[in-house]
Amino acid sequence: MSRLVRPKEAAKMLGVCRQTLESYERRGILPKRRAIGPRHVGWLEEELQALLDNAGRGIGATSALKQ
Repeated sequence: MSRLVRPKEAAKMLGVCRQTLESYERRGILPKRRAIGPRHVGWLEEELQALLDNAGRGIGATSALKQ
């Protein structure tokens, strides 16, 4: 089972700021976040890792995701 990654950790993992995470989500680049609780959200770690793998390993994701 994959763990949930909170926005701060997801931003660090992808090499972007939290506002960029929101932009990627609105544009459909990131999957929809999941509710962890009433005021907490996160993404499945395996979904973020798949995004990084598809964007090209080790590039901070931003250059491949900005299209």
